[in-house]
Amino acid sequence: MRTLPRFVILTASSSSSSHDSTEPALPRLDHEPDSAFGAHGLGQSRTHRGRRILAFGPARKFVSHLSLRTEEDFHDWAINARRGAVFIPRDPVEAYGEEWQGWDDFLGTPVDFETARRYARALRLTSQQEWWTLARDGALPHRVPERPGQYYKNRGWMGYDDFLGLREETVDVKEA
Repeated sequence: MRTLPRFVILTASSSSSSHDSTEPALPRLDHEPDSAFGAHGLGQSRTHRGRRILAFGPARKFVSHLSLRTEEDFHDWAINARRGAVFIPRDPVEAYGEEWQGWDDFLGTPVDFETARRYARALRLTSQQEWWTLARDGALPHRVPERPGQYYKNRGWMGYDDFLGLREETVDVKEA
C-alpha cells in the first residue's frame, strides 16, 4: 500500500517556519488511518463531565458524516437532534482540549480548492485512476473531497489534469 504524506491544516497561530526549505510550503491535512481507532473503531475509552464519550478521531469521523457546516449547526444538532448519539459531547472544544483543531476540522468541512489542489499535486500521482484508487481505499484526508470535480465544479475546477498537476504531452506532427 502506498504511504501518503501527513498533512495538518496550518492556522493563523501556527508557525510556518517549521517547513523544510527543500519542500514547498504546503497546507497540511490531518489523516488518521482507521486502525488508529482500535479493533472496534471507537478508540480509547474517555469520559467528559462524568459521561463516556468517543475518542477525538472516531467522534470527528462520526460528526463529519452528519453534513453539518457550522458551529451553530452542530449546537443545534447536539441540542435538538442528537437522538442516541450521547457519545458525542455537546461541547467538543472543552472535551477534546489539545486535540481540538477547529470547527472546520471537526465537522469535516472540505478545504478550499487551492489547498486541495496543492495537496493533490504533492502526491505526484501519474493518473486520474491513482486518485480514484486512493479515494476508494479511504486513503485521502477527511477534508479533501473524494470527488473533487463535483465539489469544486464552480470553484476553480478545470479537470483532473490541472488538479493533479499532470502535464499534457504535446506531439509535434511533421508534415511529409
